[in-house]
Amino acid sequence: MDVLFVTLLVLHVVAAAVWVGGNTVIEFVFQRELNAINSSQAGLISKNAENAFTYMAWGALATMTVTGLLMLWFPEIGILPDHIYQLFTVDPNSWPVGYSGPFLFASMLLTLVALVNASLLTWYFPPRLKLQRYSEDPIFRSRVLLSMQVQNRIAITIVILMIIYATLVEAPSLMHPVMVTLS
Repeated sequence: MDVLFVTLLVLHVVAAAVWVGGNTVIEFVFQRELNAINSSQAGLISKNAENAFTYMAWGALATMTVTGLLMLWFPEIGILPDHIYQLFTVDPNSWPVGYSGPFLFASMLLTLVALVNASLLTWYFPPRLKLQRYSEDPIFRSRVLLSMQVQNRIAITIVILMIIYATLVEAPSLMHPVMVTLS
């Protein structure tokens, strides 16, 4: 494999780990703790945590998007230059490799949704939060929390899709040289 491709792949995986890890901590640890404390304190804590995580999350999401798009041009994956139709097709005769397109397409679509949702969390909600206290409007607060939960669920879904993709599609092709060497 090309050194540039491996570098992009490592950056992509590290950025994914940062983004998914941060969202997972927010979902399973932070939100539960916020619900257990006073709502005015929850607003202040949430705002401080959001400010701390926003830069890291956007950096990770941007890195994942850019490295993912750049890796599409490499022959190791090779779906963008000549085979964009593979994103929409399934070839049952070449299981499991024939199913790689839909997994990659679903991942790209979820990444686009994550970018839109992250934009809402970064630029739409914060100015409105400054106009009113976090705890004063329960409907607005529930919208912010729902958007955060959607972002976290998207992150977890992308990870699950990529684990399935790696298990069904990449693992057999990566294991083939090992099996040939062993036999």
